Amino acid sequence: MAFNVLRSLAEHLASFPFYRWENRGPERQFLNERSQSKLLAEAGLESMSFDAQGSKRLQSGDQELWASALTRSASLRSWLLGPMSRSTSWWQHTKMPTSETWRLTSLATPLATSRRCSWSCSSSEDKRKSQWAGPYDSLSPSRCFGFDEVAAGTREADDVVSEDLVQQDVQDLYEAGELKWGTDEAQFIYILGNRSKQHLRLVFDEYLKTTGKPIEASIRGELSGDFEKLMLAVVKCIRSTPEYFAERLFKAMKGLGTRDNTLIRIMVSRSELDMLDIREIFRTKYEKSLYSMIKNDTSGEYKRALLKLCGGDDDAAGQFFPEAAQVAYQMWELSAVARVELKGTVRPADNFNPDADAKALRKAMKGLGTDEDTIIDIITHRSNAQRQQIRQTFKSHFGRDLMADLKSEISGDLARLILGLMMPPAHYDAKQLKKAMEGAGTDEKALIEILATRTNAEIRAICEAYKEDYHKSLEDALSSDTSGHFKRILVSLATGNREEGGEDRDQAREDAQVAAEILEIADTPSGDKTSLETRFMTILCTRSYQHLRRVFQEFVKMTNYDVEHTIKKEMSGDVRDVFVAIVQSVKNKPLFFADKLYKSMKGAGTDEKTLTRIMISRSEIDLLNIRREFIEKYDKSLHQAIEGDTSGDFLKALLAICGGED
Repeated sequence: MAFNVLRSLAEHLASFPFYRWENRGPERQFLNERSQSKLLAEAGLESMSFDAQGSKRLQSGDQELWASALTRSASLRSWLLGPMSRSTSWWQHTKMPTSETWRLTSLATPLATSRRCSWSCSSSEDKRKSQWAGPYDSLSPSRCFGFDEVAAGTREADDVVSEDLVQQDVQDLYEAGELKWGTDEAQFIYILGNRSKQHLRLVFDEYLKTTGKPIEASIRGELSGDFEKLMLAVVKCIRSTPEYFAERLFKAMKGLGTRDNTLIRIMVSRSELDMLDIREIFRTKYEKSLYSMIKNDTSGEYKRALLKLCGGDDDAAGQFFPEAAQVAYQMWELSAVARVELKGTVRPADNFNPDADAKALRKAMKGLGTDEDTIIDIITHRSNAQRQQIRQTFKSHFGRDLMADLKSEISGDLARLILGLMMPPAHYDAKQLKKAMEGAGTDEKALIEILATRTNAEIRAICEAYKEDYHKSLEDALSSDTSGHFKRILVSLATGNREEGGEDRDQAREDAQVAAEILEIADTPSGDKTSLETRFMTILCTRSYQHLRRVFQEFVKMTNYDVEHTIKKEMSGDVRDVFVAIVQSVKNKPLFFADKLYKSMKGAGTDEKTLTRIMISRSEIDLLNIRREFIEKYDKSLHQAIEGDTSGDFLKALLAICGGED
């Protein structure tokens, strides 16, 4: 807790007898002797005495004692702060911002980005109360105290890091949220409001390793309303202050209308601090420059002033600024050592009984009408291995082909989803590749998505399944349906011969030089173009993911460019798309799929084929990770996106696979 705020509160307590702090109406609670003793013991105030009316007054010497007690006891804070928040003196001590236009996340900004900040109010109490109402009216007294806590400017310096305390903070946050009936909000306020930024980054990393979920997921699950938004904003600032501001600027200008207050506030306040980093992250994240978005969204002298603050157009250069290049290099360094556990949303069912499932499915399809709910419930809540057992049991019991029965009973998007789930993964991918190449035209995006993201084992299984199902090798099919450099890349990927070892730093520097030469940004190109193209293809298609991370890191160090953006700038067509897909998969495969899912539901109409294909293929691998990346990037959950873009039984089945709301 912010000790200076507690001290102010302690000074104020001296003028109030205990009985005046009790709530009124149906929530009124009087402290009996036992409750009083328990509360004081928890706070370390056992020695305090009370008169018959419980109206012990504090003397000046008790103030430090009270401040320490309030720091120690969440119960004492909760008991005191409710009534205190309605008193005149309380409002004089909180020093909250007076303008109604201060948005919640605007308040969060200085909380995590600076060590010292203060708010001062000179208006009357009535004005203060009326202005604090409105956007923050839903905050409970304890949450108002959370605002005061983080706004008090007591964050530790960034060099204050304690490895022992990291584990303790992780445990405290976990116990305050996930393991507790209700939530100890005070613990979140204390840790997120006081620890240094570097310390908290370690806490967030350790929290993910310990609990299997990011701290943001716990905050969303355990907190609510404006307080949830405040804590999420603080976490975002801790993780990356420039990225936080880039997101705020993008949201201020996207869609109809412009949030001018937010735009002006950020452009002015960050222009001399980290605007270059904000610009680079903005371009990387949204594939357009901050300069161009301001230019298209504003006008007149206002536009010229904002562009002056922005400082330059990044779309033309395609190059990192020195500061951003250093950040990018460090990000690749972290990516190289990070170990994130991949988790699907569909897991083997407990107490699995294939006989019961087969009978329930037969009953759902027998006679007039079809019980789609039963079909969806069983098939979406069994692993693929369990579904294959159900297929065999169904045939043994009834002498019927379950796939054929399902195909005759359901249709449309639901049928494609359910039948896809019933197929073994390799055979499903083989079918998707076949469909991408048959008929007039080729679905290059589907070919790229599958071949650029599957592991060696998955690719080899797909090749076997393709040969078994279509009596033709996948390589021959790709060769006959594609051409040129794109064909060579796909055939190379379809061999499933990517290296699986670690990185070779010397080789990584050589590979980065080849990339720089083929992308025409090397100072001294060497070798002919055809030879360089072949070497570049070999690097991207055969090097291990771990090695490629080092290559891309060395590329930034060597050229001051980002390899993904350079490929987009220097290449075109299907070759560009497949190379970008490989780079994005190396960077963050769950994020790659989150982007694909978002685009499948973006705008008018839905790309049901892509949506279905990804939901099926990633359901047992990393769909939970994809969900986290989706909500982190797009500020809405995958569950919400599916709800808003699909309907009927197809919607029910997709949500069952999705596995929950984030």
